[in-house]
Amino acid sequence: MADFVVDTFTGPNGQFDEHVGEVGAVWTPHPIRPPNDVGLIQSNRYRPRTTSGCMVASGTPAGAEYDVQVDLVLLTEGNPGAGIYGRLAMDEFSGYAAIYDGTANMYLLVLWEDGTPTVLDSASAGAWAAETRVMRLEIRNSVKRVLVDDVAVCSSADNTIEAPGRVGFECMNPAGSASGTHLDNFIASDFTGGGGTPVESEPVTFQEHETASVNARVLVYGSLTAIQDEAESAAASVRVQVSLSAVEDEVAAATAATWSITGIVTLNGNPVEGATVRLINQDENSYVGTTSTAADGTYAFRGVKQGVNYHATVEFESGGQKYNARSQPFLQATQD
Repeated sequence: MADFVVDTFTGPNGQFDEHVGEVGAVWTPHPIRPPNDVGLIQSNRYRPRTTSGCMVASGTPAGAEYDVQVDLVLLTEGNPGAGIYGRLAMDEFSGYAAIYDGTANMYLLVLWEDGTPTVLDSASAGAWAAETRVMRLEIRNSVKRVLVDDVAVCSSADNTIEAPGRVGFECMNPAGSASGTHLDNFIASDFTGGGGTPVESEPVTFQEHETASVNARVLVYGSLTAIQDEAESAAASVRVQVSLSAVEDEVAAATAATWSITGIVTLNGNPVEGATVRLINQDENSYVGTTSTAADGTYAFRGVKQGVNYHATVEFESGGQKYNARSQPFLQATQD
């Protein structure tokens, strides 16, 4: 997937209309549904200061099938929540939305048509906790889905709106510096690959060097028969590894050493060439960059910071099927 919008909301505290994100992230109020206040950047997050209204990103998708996701930073229980949009028209308020309704404690998949919302599907948001949840809106011609922390919670086959449109977000409540719902890490990515209805396969296992392995989920796209065969026969295994070089001169190393995160991506034990690996500095809310795996499945991010928690995602296509998984727990760099 190619990112056409990336905003980690990193920057000095201040009015949001003075902020520009990393990729395709010059934000403007939607002309039909603008917020009363554009909000703030605070502590490298977006903090709303109005009850409703949509902000639209400048980046445009390559086609009508893509993903939109954001980190929901839940600070206090019972607040109205937030949403993300795709296929947004600019001459009327029409599009698809993934909504976290904190008041009702529900996730919603919503179709907007000329300012009128229709709930296509809904699900309980479960027990509330002060935490960060990753909410994603997947837009395919055959299906629209809402996923939270890589688990599908809502879906619909509706395809009323077919134009690619734009992407954006909305917060339904003003938030204090330590209350309400703040937003982080807004990413929109073009989808390329096989069509068909997405289903969940077996978990992907991420293994960080010298730590216990933990599970993330992988989403597979393609023909249903191929997906079922794949799910029954094998699961993707992505191994994130880091290596530490010997240091001969500690004084020189302290001033001149570089730090890296390296790894290998495999499917059924075979290296995957051309997988997209995206790295985010979670501690500083900054987007590090994107790279692709080499013919032997390896990748590397050089010159990263020591002692910082990083988060990586791996995406690739194999045999007309699409794989997507996240690293858990966070990664840390080691010295070259």
